[in-house]
Amino acid sequence: MDFNENMNEKMADGYKKKYPSQVAFLESSLLSKVQAITPTHITAMCKQIDMFETYRKMCEASGNLNNLGLLPRVALDVIPAVMGQLPIATIASVQPIDGQKGIIHFKNVAAKTTKGNRTEGETFIDPRTGEKTNRGYASNLIVETLATGDGADKTFSAVLASKPSRSQFLKVAVSGDLTVKGTDVGSDYQGNKDIGQIYGQGVHGTVNYETGLVTLVFSDAPAMGANIVIEFQQNLEKAADLPAIESYWDSRTVEAQVYALKSTIGMLQQFALQKQYGESALDELSADLIRSLNQEIFGDLLTKILVAAPGATKFYKKAPEGVSYFEHKMTYTDQLSQANADMAGRAGRGQVSVMVVGRQHAAVVEGIPGFKKLSDGKALGAHIYGELNGTVYVRVNEDSMMGGDAFRGVGIFKGDSPFDAAAVYAPFMPLAVTSDLPMANPLMTQRAAATMAAVDLIVPQYLVNFDVVNAKEPV
Repeated sequence: MDFNENMNEKMADGYKKKYPSQVAFLESSLLSKVQAITPTHITAMCKQIDMFETYRKMCEASGNLNNLGLLPRVALDVIPAVMGQLPIATIASVQPIDGQKGIIHFKNVAAKTTKGNRTEGETFIDPRTGEKTNRGYASNLIVETLATGDGADKTFSAVLASKPSRSQFLKVAVSGDLTVKGTDVGSDYQGNKDIGQIYGQGVHGTVNYETGLVTLVFSDAPAMGANIVIEFQQNLEKAADLPAIESYWDSRTVEAQVYALKSTIGMLQQFALQKQYGESALDELSADLIRSLNQEIFGDLLTKILVAAPGATKFYKKAPEGVSYFEHKMTYTDQLSQANADMAGRAGRGQVSVMVVGRQHAAVVEGIPGFKKLSDGKALGAHIYGELNGTVYVRVNEDSMMGGDAFRGVGIFKGDSPFDAAAVYAPFMPLAVTSDLPMANPLMTQRAAATMAAVDLIVPQYLVNFDVVNAKEPV
């Protein structure tokens, strides 16, 4: 466990004691049914509650706590609901920011040593450019070209790129000439024990284990352009240090924008609803405001995702001739696997962990054996719909949010780390709902709700298009 993970766990343990009911709600929420609730989830949620508490104290200090109205109750309830029930926490990393302009992060890995196929400072794990596999970096077995023949010279001298080397593990060969080969047989201990003797067929020489200096003498000059290849093992126990990698966090500045709405209701209508149904119209009004703000934030992020998603994987809904629809539908998972392969090819890792789909796409998936439906159909707007073989499905009922295509789908990778996701949701000011505010007409009452948050797409390579086509596959 690294330092950051340890600190995250300690913070989460503290928050469990500070906000026990909110953490308990998150741990039993819909999100917990599709993702393991980690210390990262807990700290992200509770940092937002901390920001609310700071805002509440500011209002207390300025003497206008009455202006908060429903805020003390709503904020503590709504923040866990956003994390645990709404789909934005399923598709994006939640990184609360401390100012309206804040910094969000995502992780890369770079080499700190020049060795093998790596140079110091080179990034080899970056989801935006793919992963580059190390060669001869962690391993002590190294193969390098010591020199190139010119058809005339028989003697060559050069220093190994990595040192010191192990005794009796060095081999010499010449590309294109299988008759030439040499091996380090060790030192003769009559001279310097650090000098190894190289003997073989058509070549002899020495190797200094400490300095890496290799001297070779060939019976016949290697041909023009022929590579003189050395294979050896580095002595890591005597090396100055081991090759190192560095995990570092690239950053990007995001700007939280204000989302604000108000809603009005008449005194007479309030009375009629309360009298006839026992319902508080103002509570319904507040719930509508909260729902509308959160759905708009999700919609803004989804728009960015749909525009940036690469790839063109498709599942053709109508079965070919001679194949039953049930049998044909089983091939949907094959196409999902192809979408996974497309994503891995671009990002170097990852697979579809969440599918955001239109309602017709969701209808196809729901009939596939193994699909676990989690929605009861009561949710308004985009919502967590179910799970198929570990992939979470978010259903979007409004066709326009999916670009007008109810069969549209986009796959998203979201890792366990908060720095390993395609998109980020960065809340700044928690959701605030005012108390009842007067209007020019004394029979009318209004409430307002506001929040400040940023959404951004940081690694589009963690996205992939995967649509259902309401047709037969072209032959």
